[in-house]
Amino acid sequence: MARHPDISERLTQNLTNCRSDLTEDRIRNWFQEINDYLVADHLQAAVKHLQRIYYADGTAFFLVPKGTKCLIRKGDKTGYSFIGNAHIVNMMPKKWAIDKSESGWMTSHTFFEYVANIFSPWLSENEIPRPVLFFVDEHALHLTMDLSNFCTENQIILVALYPNATHVLEPITCGLFPFDPNAINYAKYFKDDKNKSNAVNTKPNLEFKVKKRISRIFESQIGNEKLSNFKHKEEADDWSGEVKDTNLFML
Repeated sequence: MARHPDISERLTQNLTNCRSDLTEDRIRNWFQEINDYLVADHLQAAVKHLQRIYYADGTAFFLVPKGTKCLIRKGDKTGYSFIGNAHIVNMMPKKWAIDKSESGWMTSHTFFEYVANIFSPWLSENEIPRPVLFFVDEHALHLTMDLSNFCTENQIILVALYPNATHVLEPITCGLFPFDPNAINYAKYFKDDKNKSNAVNTKPNLEFKVKKRISRIFESQIGNEKLSNFKHKEEADDWSGEVKDTNLFML
C-alpha cells in the first residue's frame, strides 16, 4: 500500500444479483418510457418544478434500540434494562404521523393512510400546484387500486422507480430533477469487465485454503517416491502407472 498511494482499502458494498444485473441501457429506457407517458398526458410541466417532484423511501426506525453494557455477577447469563416507547410519540414533531402494522413493515394500508391523510393534505396546505410527481419504489404492496384511484382524483402521479435501482436514482438530483438520464454518473455504478478486475481481494479464498490443507494431509500419507511419480505425470490425460493407484492419482 505504501508503494501505491493512489490505492486504498475499502469495505465492499454487497449488491444482490438483481442489482448487479442492472445496466445503463435499462435505466435510460426507463427514463424514456416515463418521458413518453408525461408527453402523452401533457404533464411535462410537472417535471420542470422541484416543488412538484417528490420521492418516498422506507427506512428502519427502532422503537427498542439495543441495550447498553452493564456489570453483572459471574454466572448470571443476562442483564435487563426496562424501557418504554411511549415517550417517542410525545417527542414526535406535531406535523408528523405514526402508524403501525402487524409485521412492522410498510403495508398497502399504512402507505394509503400516509398518502391520503398526510401527504395530500400537506400539498393543499402549502398550496403546491398540481399535478405532482410522486416517485416510489416498485414494491407491489404499496400500489393498490384504492391508492391509484385516490391519486388520480387528487392529481398525484405515482411513478414506480425502475426495480432495484434506488441506489442509482438517489438522491433526487440524480436524474429525477431535472428529469434527465444524463444527470446520472453511470461510470460510478456500471463498470466494464476490465474495471471489475481492478478490485483486488487481499484475503485468500477460504475454499482454496481448505482444499490446499486437505491436499497436504493426503500428500503426507503418500510415500515420497509415489508422490514424485504423481507430480511428474500430473499433466497426463491418463494414469499409466499401477491400476490400484489410478483413483489416488486422479484425486
